Amino acid sequence: PVGESVKLTIVHGKDSEGTAVVSVAPKVNDDGVTSIGVMLGPNYLRTDMVQASSVTDAISKAGSAVYDITSQTSSSIFGLLLGFISGKGLPAGTSMSGPIGVVKSGAEV
Repeated sequence: PVGESVKLTIVHGKDSEGTAVVSVAPKVNDDGVTSIGVMLGPNYLRTDMVQASSVTDAISKAGSAVYDITSQTSSSIFGLLLGFISGKGLPAGTSMSGPIGVVKSGAEV
């Protein structure tokens, strides 16, 4: 409800190394939309420089990277289609979006 504060627990790190509880009060912006002023950040972790020791090692590493990305993508698409076929629709709290919306919300794969 408008005017009531919301308590958010912020977890830093994978193992809950640091947590903080913040109380935020939603405000109505110029467009009439209620917002707490939180934006999504990039889910980028790091870039590692990987150097292959031979041609076969390069093919192996490249194949492994392609396999990981392809399997994660296909798993997500399969789960979405299975939800539609079984009549469940989209998972709770999600919506379909075009490429701009996908980039905006951050990639989960």
